Amino acid sequence: MPLLLRNSPATGVIAELSPSNKHLFQYFVERASYSIGTFGKDAQRIPEILTRMAISDNTPSCKAVLKSSLALASFHRDNAVHATARYKGAALRALAESTQGLAGVADSACHIAAGIILCTLEIQQNSTTSSHWLWYACGATKIVKTAGLDEIEIDEDLTALVGWVHYFNTMAKFSLRHWQPNFILDPDNLADIGFDTFHPAVCSNGQPANLKGFPHEILYLLTEVFNSVTVVSDPCHGTKEYKSHLQALDWELQNIGNHVRADVDMGDEEPVFNMAVELHRLSTLIYLRRASAGILNLDKGFNDWIDQAFILLAHLPSCQWPFPLFIFGCEARDDERRLVILDLIHRTTKDGRYRNLAPIKNLIETIWVQQDLLDENLDYVRKLGVILSSTQRSVPAFL
Repeated sequence: MPLLLRNSPATGVIAELSPSNKHLFQYFVERASYSIGTFGKDAQRIPEILTRMAISDNTPSCKAVLKSSLALASFHRDNAVHATARYKGAALRALAESTQGLAGVADSACHIAAGIILCTLEIQQNSTTSSHWLWYACGATKIVKTAGLDEIEIDEDLTALVGWVHYFNTMAKFSLRHWQPNFILDPDNLADIGFDTFHPAVCSNGQPANLKGFPHEILYLLTEVFNSVTVVSDPCHGTKEYKSHLQALDWELQNIGNHVRADVDMGDEEPVFNMAVELHRLSTLIYLRRASAGILNLDKGFNDWIDQAFILLAHLPSCQWPFPLFIFGCEARDDERRLVILDLIHRTTKDGRYRNLAPIKNLIETIWVQQDLLDENLDYVRKLGVILSSTQRSVPAFL
């Protein structure tokens, strides 16, 4: 049975592109596509899958992928505001046209691809001033659930796309968990602060199911962790059930993939991605231990995990995964570890393919300043909320 998304490139699509658009699309293939955050099963294949989808047909849904690709490439290469807006508008019109009839699997997959590319563009262009990226990320999840794409297991390309959506959805939910709109930092009232959840209706569609592989197991556990942890003042915090639940999550994270991980072989065929998987596992463990507020110990094992993480961070040639960078940025309490974080951000910027990490760098540096100013008795979950909400005008994107 042929794979649903494995269409050969349509020569007519390429032929219809102007010379400048051909060059721009080539730039997307070689550079801009790698600025799209990916994590999950076959995540490394996402740029190739997107390229094939963009030029596989002349249908409105495929045109939406192509125009979205050109919009991202235009911004990534030239920061060309007007050209980027023109391509983005064309992509949105193609998306609107493609939803007029009954959408099949291939069309739905194209809607997801175009949506996540536009989400990436929104993050790179406006993430410090706008939360619009959330609507694209959560909208892609809604398509997955509505079309039942996470129930189709015969198409490895489609599974990679659904896994990609799972990553974006998880990171969006993490941001929503900790960010509060219109927050004003008042050091005198931090102990009594309450956080009103900002949760757009479009982000209420659950998450893609049935995904296999260690990256997705970690993402499912991360979602369970940040949905479970609560502040010390919550009545459930001291209950036996709450303690047992956190202990079970901690055990799962410690034991997941032991037979595969083997301390991450630096000579592996995919060392960078395997290091990224381990960093996500370790960062989830650190987040859980910190957020448990004393229920789980900050023992020698905890410190060993942080040591392991900084060894991995020092070995990464670049980093397109802001979440572990942020979590371990919070743990960089001395100059040596802070230099590891800053050097990695510098290497990523120098590479030129990935998203601009300046917003993440600014956030981490703010945390370093605030660590000395905020009350040590302020628990971890509340502290993250205070820092993210007081420094970010929009929902932060860890993508």
